[in-house]
Amino acid sequence: MNEKHSAICHLTFYETAAVSIDTGIGRPTAKLTVKSDGIILPAVGASLSEVRSASGSFVDIELSAKITDTSASMENLLLQCSYRYGVLVLHYTDGSKKLLGSLRSPILLTYEKSGIPAAFVLSVKGSQPEYAKFIP
Repeated sequence: MNEKHSAICHLTFYETAAVSIDTGIGRPTAKLTVKSDGIILPAVGASLSEVRSASGSFVDIELSAKITDTSASMENLLLQCSYRYGVLVLHYTDGSKKLLGSLRSPILLTYEKSGIPAAFVLSVKGSQPEYAKFIP
């Protein structure tokens, strides 16, 4: 059996003030309206884990993404979006997009530089009321 899976190829970070989100509890999709430009981050080997908590009331999320460009300009971009509340649009290789975070439950992006050769490792950890939603 030859199954092809889509992978996360890049991320776009938006501060909460830069977007409007139309969604409803239980809907698998969200409409995202962008008021200003986001910060595009190239990702290599990104993974998203979403697990319903034991109580069933929240979804524990964990996103990890690697950026191999360790230039000063890339680090400046990362500084602009790290430790700020916002939402992330996850862009997949098949053209689909998912929204991680919401206006009521924003994500907090952090990063560190590590490894040989060096790379930036982005991470998001936390709990959300629902799974990441597709953006049509």
